[in-house]
Amino acid sequence: MKKLLLIFIICVLTLYSIMICYADLQVQAMDTSDLPLAMKYEPNENMKQLSAYQDQLQAVLAEQLQSLNTLNYIYNLGSYQGSFSSKSIYSSMHWHYPHEENVPLFNSDMYKGYYKVRTEKLLKQYQSSEIFDYNAFVKSGRAEFDSYIKGSLKDQSSREKLMILLQSKLADKLIELAPSSRKVVFDEILSLRQPVNSSKGLDYAYQILESRVRLQLLGQMVDMNKQKLNKLVGNINIGIIAKGKGQLLLQSNDAKSNEKATEIMNLMQNEEGYRGLALLQEFYSKQNYKLVFNKAEGGLFEIDLYKAVEAITLDEKGYLHLDLDYLMAVQQSAEVKAPAVRPGSASVRENQFKVLEQLYSSKSKAAQEIIKELNRYGIYMELKNKKISNNYTRSFEVKQKQWKKDMDSKLNAFGSSGEADFMAYLKQFEQLDRYGDKQQKENALIARFRNSDIQFKDTSQGILWLTDLLFRVRYMQ
Repeated sequence: MKKLLLIFIICVLTLYSIMICYADLQVQAMDTSDLPLAMKYEPNENMKQLSAYQDQLQAVLAEQLQSLNTLNYIYNLGSYQGSFSSKSIYSSMHWHYPHEENVPLFNSDMYKGYYKVRTEKLLKQYQSSEIFDYNAFVKSGRAEFDSYIKGSLKDQSSREKLMILLQSKLADKLIELAPSSRKVVFDEILSLRQPVNSSKGLDYAYQILESRVRLQLLGQMVDMNKQKLNKLVGNINIGIIAKGKGQLLLQSNDAKSNEKATEIMNLMQNEEGYRGLALLQEFYSKQNYKLVFNKAEGGLFEIDLYKAVEAITLDEKGYLHLDLDYLMAVQQSAEVKAPAVRPGSASVRENQFKVLEQLYSSKSKAAQEIIKELNRYGIYMELKNKKISNNYTRSFEVKQKQWKKDMDSKLNAFGSSGEADFMAYLKQFEQLDRYGDKQQKENALIARFRNSDIQFKDTSQGILWLTDLLFRVRYMQ
């Protein structure tokens, strides 16, 4: 009976391994070549970030699937005769990419609803099987988007909200363009909201939303695999050995920490040597920790926990083990890789800030005049939409043609590309405000821009409001 059970387990794990290989092939096939509009107005720097993010997600997924395969064998059979890399498993559990994209379009209920429609069923399948048929997923995209949009855009107002979010995202491209190139791009961006371009606008919306859905899906798969790996290492033991007797402690590197050191019990209390037993989770789940081995004959030896993780191997019987004598003899090991630094920080970002600071000094007054007039127009439109007629609306209507002429003059005077330069000016402050690690001087400049220029508590909401008004002014009757 035991032999039959063992054969069954081996068959299950073999099938699981085949499934892992299948899933890996699917992951390697991923790209966004079928979404050209999503890339058309993507800023170059962000394009590099998104490409690097996708490449690393794919690599991590493949590594995680191999780690799951290895740990499942060990968990179910107790020992393992294949190749084993403790470092690889650790990185599979702790991989993090500091990718930030705090964009209103991707924070919107519209995007969140579409993501759920696209991925809910697939993620449930992946949770149980790790199988992911990317080609089938891609093919179903446009049909699911059209169905979702049909149910979501129930009126003109909801469509306009989507288009404003879309236009604001596309306008990010204006920042990196030369002033001479901005007008043509901004003209197309604004035109997407016109009824005659409804189909074109939805094409852009689909491809941009879909491009982020695919990335977020990969990221969520990585997180799901992390959870599975964490569960497995919480059920797998590692033997820890040393020739000399002693006490082994797991201790935080933080001298200010109030957390007590955890002792790893010596199973050979009354014998020579040390033989401890610990769960892998105690090693894999902690960061900035160390092992402290207090030798019975005197002396203390400290081992960086990550170095200990790297040194976990399989013994001749296929059991996980850690040799403290080896660690005490060899002090050099690969260091933990520092997380990738997001381009746009350090010196590059410092230079960008200096340029923006100078731009603010030279353009803030003109921007405030434009926004002041747009605010007047916004108040008029709000009253008109509510069908309120008063002295304010009547006065504005009497002077409307002259007001439009004056507004066009102000926008044209802002830069060689007029309103496109004005929007590029606004977007630079929004882009800076998206960073989660802003310095005090950056926060101070953004606060001045919000309080003196757009007069909004939230920068991104202020830019959406101005995007809407610029469209209305452009096509003002």
